[in-house]
Amino acid sequence: MNENIMIVDDDKSLREVLEIILKKEGYNVYSCEDGKLALQKIIEDGLEIDAVITDILMPNIDGLTLIQKLKKFNPDIPIIVITANTNLEVAIEALKEGAYDYITKPFKNDELKMILRNAIEKSALLRENLELKNKLKLNEPNIIFNSKIMEELYMKALVSAKTSVPVLIIGESGTGKELFARLIHRESGRASEPFFAVNCAAIPENLMESEFFGFERGAFTGASLSKPGYFELANRGTLFLDEIGDLPLSLQVKLLRAIEEKKVLRLGGKEPFEVDVRIVAATNKDLDEEVKRGNFREDLYYRLNVLKLHIPPLRDRKEDILTLSMYFLRKFCISNGRKIQGFTKDAINILENYSWPGNVRELQNVIERACVFETGNLIGLSSIPVEILESVKNIKKKDTKPAIDTITFSNFNLDDYLNNIEYELVSKALTEAQGNKKVAAEKLGISLWSLYRRIEKFKKDNLTINEG
Repeated sequence: MNENIMIVDDDKSLREVLEIILKKEGYNVYSCEDGKLALQKIIEDGLEIDAVITDILMPNIDGLTLIQKLKKFNPDIPIIVITANTNLEVAIEALKEGAYDYITKPFKNDELKMILRNAIEKSALLRENLELKNKLKLNEPNIIFNSKIMEELYMKALVSAKTSVPVLIIGESGTGKELFARLIHRESGRASEPFFAVNCAAIPENLMESEFFGFERGAFTGASLSKPGYFELANRGTLFLDEIGDLPLSLQVKLLRAIEEKKVLRLGGKEPFEVDVRIVAATNKDLDEEVKRGNFREDLYYRLNVLKLHIPPLRDRKEDILTLSMYFLRKFCISNGRKIQGFTKDAINILENYSWPGNVRELQNVIERACVFETGNLIGLSSIPVEILESVKNIKKKDTKPAIDTITFSNFNLDDYLNNIEYELVSKALTEAQGNKKVAAEKLGISLWSLYRRIEKFKKDNLTINEG
């Protein structure tokens, strides 16, 4: 067991009794006579505590103040309040401040042990889930940006994630529509459930209905087994419908019905069954124009277009090109065992003045190719495709952005760059929330504890942060 328990009570005899009870259960027990000493040991001295048992009425710092300060320091620490029957209103107030539970005097030993064990197990489970979620995030593709327009889009996506309404993502091929769809799923309440991505343009029309809604055994020739459809596979999670503009009209009607009724019927099935699916759709087409042409149902369009994210092409956010290039270079150097340090100023000039019709996907491919073929320490013009060089040469000189200094990992720290972006996002959220950290954390789509950790990190870096 070996968990560390802190007892805070000005009644010495009660502290001694609790110590005996808890030590018999295998806990490491620490005790203090008031909240001031407890805070000193936990916050100032760095004593790691798995749970706190505290009285309410104490000298110096009382129990409610102790709870407030501990929860500000570590929102996940479980706190159990011991109170007299006459103090039940105060105990309820303690629960509002974040206490896990309360127990009244005189209490039964078994009751206290059960509450404590449940509190510790729940706290441990929350930590494990958070760690797992963070590990999964590390494996998720990153959305890298430096431009103001992408910062605003990122914040809008985080807000969208906290709802369950459909989201329509518009953007050219290669801009990162699926990355935003995955971000919305990852930061939503459905994060632990399936994310199922479907490329609507890649499915033969004669198979679409069975693929979307599934089929029963014997529904058609060759259906020797029953098969779930996309809606079933994404149940309780997120169904990402990429290239939704290529969906034929015949299936658009059935898709709309499934979204509206939240029910699907397998081919060959007798009874429809309920599904709980959050729809995120994406397209590179102008759906307003497709509706006018009769290629896309107006009612389906409005049903999908509850929240819209428009991802601009890379040529309209050139501030992101250098940041993305350095990110991809580091990524591919690691995966290919290369030690390339950066880009020459001529290469940077080309990268920042090319139009990138294939957007971020094209830039990634160019950097990967350059990383493989470059023989020097810096990526130069010889490692950039000829067609890109020719395209930029045809740009009028007055329209060409002046070259900047050579960029290497020694003078361009990507981690610092991303930390600065994170600092700006946190600062903006705190300002909009007028210093209310709980509201700011909700805006950012992170836990309150994560926000506190970031604020402390910024302070250590001597960065000013608005805490209200």
